Amino acid sequence: MKSQIINSLMALFNNELKENILKSRNKEEITNTVSNLIKNNIKGKNIITKE
Repeated sequence: MKSQIINSLMALFNNELKENILKSRNKEEITNTVSNLIKNNIKGKNIITKE
């Protein structure tokens, strides 16, 4: 499970994140973008974490 999450995040960083960070203007915007991309990626992959 851990490797699935790591692989998902690596793919996210290599694609969407790089493009979005280049467009961001400040740290808060970058933080929000990163947070939203990670959340959306996890939801989209239907990754279930242990509770």
